[in-house]
Amino acid sequence: LYISTDSTLAMAGQAEKLAEQLNYTKGIINAQIRRGNVFQIRAELIKTLTSYQSALKLAEQINDTVSIARITGNMGLLYSAM
Repeated sequence: LYISTDSTLAMAGQAEKLAEQLNYTKGIINAQIRRGNVFQIRAELIKTLTSYQSALKLAEQINDTVSIARITGNMGLLYSAM
């Protein structure tokens, strides 16, 4: 799992910046999913949904069906836990 949610958020931010510099959309998506996972662990539900929704929008733009499935599954688990 995660050693520290703070360090995981920092690494996700670094990964997203690098992916943006490289114009690597899948990397941006993965960083946003990871950020959403951390927020979910922290029970920060609005931030969780915001991260997942942002990732989902990008995944839909590039028709990344694997990421779409991961994100919608994560969102479904979040909603079911509410």
